[in-house]
Amino acid sequence: AEELKEKAIDLLKQGLFDEAEELVKKAKLAAKPTPAYLLQKAKNLALNAEESFKQERFEESIQLWKKSIEEYERAKEAARERGDEELIKDIELAQQKIMVNIENAKIAIDNREMLKLVSKANEYVERGNQLFSSNNYDEALKSYEEARRLFKSALNIAEKRGFEAEKIREGLESVEESIEHVKLKKGESLIKVDLDDPKAEEKLYSA
Repeated sequence: AEELKEKAIDLLKQGLFDEAEELVKKAKLAAKPTPAYLLQKAKNLALNAEESFKQERFEESIQLWKKSIEEYERAKEAARERGDEELIKDIELAQQKIMVNIENAKIAIDNREMLKLVSKANEYVERGNQLFSSNNYDEALKSYEEARRLFKSALNIAEKRGFEAEKIREGLESVEESIEHVKLKKGESLIKVDLDDPKAEEKLYSA
């Protein structure tokens, strides 16, 4: 780049302005990273992203793919400055593929979150069942209601992404039934309170 600048100065001294301007443009291009260099950086980032995806580090893979797209964009700009239309098309195709990969990573994140919610919901159902067996209806109700909330969150993700949701719906229906059942049992237990208890009516109507 420096050599080209010196030649441009010599041409200016000779009054060859057009030739000097052309050399200045070439000098500017020479001072910038080449498309090949930028492409290699973009490809390396994309490869690292794929490796992260395989290891189920989905958030990390998304960040790496986004950085890869940025490097591809820089390479595309360098190719545009050099008038390499064929290379620009190849870069745009690579960027489109990466965008698909990013969306797949986002889907994988949602699937992982959905499964996590379902697992947690089942834990609350099991806890609710144990509490119900111990006639601890208030705490059982809280556990069932938390399970219902988690199942609903999981179902929202499943419906948004088109995941298989039948088992989630079944779990939600089951916990809804458990909630109604525990409320009924709680009511029955309160009806059986000692009517001589001065707080009997209060207990009954607070069920």
